[in-house]
Amino acid sequence: MNRVFNNLSATTGQTEFTLKINISSLKNSGATYQTLVIQQVRAYQNPVVDLTPVEGDGKLAGKPWQANTEEEGPYEKLIWSASNNITLRSTGEGSEDEIEVVIGKKQCSGSDYCDDGALNTGTIYSLQSRIYVGPVYKTGCPIYLRTETKMGGIYALFATFGLATVATLVVLGTMFIKFLPNEKAVQRIDEIVEHTDRARMTEPAVLTSTCVSDRTVSKPFPVQQTRFLGFLEECRRDNLEPLKARYEWIENRSKERLADPEFSVSVGQMTENRTLNRYVDIVPYDHNRVQIGKSRKYINASQVYAITPYRSSARPTHINRDIIRYIATQGPLPTTCGHFWQMVLEQEVNIIVMLASGSKSSQCEQYWSEEMRNPKRYTIEGDEVAVILTSKVVRSTYVERKFTVFLANNMELSRTITHLHMTSWPDFGEPGLEEFHEFLDRYRVLRAREDEDAPTLVHCSAGVGRTGTFICADVLCDCVERNLQYIDIEGIVDQLRKCRMSMVQRNIQHIFLYKFVEKLLLENRENGQIANGRC
Repeated sequence: MNRVFNNLSATTGQTEFTLKINISSLKNSGATYQTLVIQQVRAYQNPVVDLTPVEGDGKLAGKPWQANTEEEGPYEKLIWSASNNITLRSTGEGSEDEIEVVIGKKQCSGSDYCDDGALNTGTIYSLQSRIYVGPVYKTGCPIYLRTETKMGGIYALFATFGLATVATLVVLGTMFIKFLPNEKAVQRIDEIVEHTDRARMTEPAVLTSTCVSDRTVSKPFPVQQTRFLGFLEECRRDNLEPLKARYEWIENRSKERLADPEFSVSVGQMTENRTLNRYVDIVPYDHNRVQIGKSRKYINASQVYAITPYRSSARPTHINRDIIRYIATQGPLPTTCGHFWQMVLEQEVNIIVMLASGSKSSQCEQYWSEEMRNPKRYTIEGDEVAVILTSKVVRSTYVERKFTVFLANNMELSRTITHLHMTSWPDFGEPGLEEFHEFLDRYRVLRAREDEDAPTLVHCSAGVGRTGTFICADVLCDCVERNLQYIDIEGIVDQLRKCRMSMVQRNIQHIFLYKFVEKLLLENRENGQIANGRC
């Protein structure tokens, strides 16, 4: 199962891309073909995508490469067939479930859709997964890769195809039912999706239910605090479409960064670091990744700088790189729990905020012992780290723990850690406003007692969706508490995404932030003032 997320990669050459794709979810699923729709990207315009299932004639819908060589439109390349007449070579790593696909080179025979030709150098291409089940097919959202220039050194912009493959099956399992006479095939796809763990696929997935529009979305202007409640009510009357457009701006800004060397992710994509990532498509930027140990080892964690909120068009929302306010990280893997605690000690963390609802290995390995005074030990570079649970208080929606963490050979390097674990945030939704406010309020009370220079470590599973939402809500609390004139949710999210990709990963989380600010403002109106220690 982990191969779907950890053992997929994309390497780029001057005229081709090489993808390693796990196809275990396709076998015996009822799917008949999988193809790639490939197109050169110009001016960073997204390919137009219709996510509605299309009923065709059972044949491949797009043009093969040979028929499209004189045009600039997309072409379709066959990469998997349920029949035996199309075969791609395995990766040679002992798994028949993993195939190697080379974009820019012919690899198979028996179909015009096997044909392929050299790509242009130094060029961004979009790749879209297309799955066929009988006569019905569905095209997913694009991912982006860039070929190297002749000078070399151009990295893959986004290599997430294995995840996109499985995420496409999520949609197939829920949307193909009304088209297909073969209900057993649909049920089988649902079983595959369930088996590969929906929670792990959906939170970090690039392939979502809606794609970023190819139309230009202008920068959203911050909302005046005095107009915020009326603005949100107007959005509700318009079925929240204005908020959707604002989120599209965030997504478009993130897409533009794919080609910006400042936001390279080359270290996280190195072969030796690949197995340290919970999800292949969520890795830290090189410029602000946390480095551990004297050897500056890799860990999937990002420094998140303090956010200076919007004051005027001359003083917009921006990050203050002199202050590291948070560390955003993935839920530890079984092999990275020791690295996690090493980071906590070295970065002098006092508070850990955990937002994954459970501590199952599918979302987050449990990195502590629930037995009081019985330490959990990890060995790192010859040193033993011991983690001791010293207290535990269970609330209705969260658990507050205290840990003592120390190196066995250096008792002076020890810390007392407060662990706030929100257990009520659903995997596929938003938390309750009251429960979330109570949790955030408790965090802010604890933070006020600690060294303000110490960063707070925040994680969920991928360390971007719920993590980004929590951090953004904390910043918004500061804005409301200080009675600032403007509320700039999009600007804050955009700045957070300069620190870690995909922060506030879904529009539902973006909308939740609006509802959270609404709650704060309504409470302030009722109370006439902000309670001490509570935004």
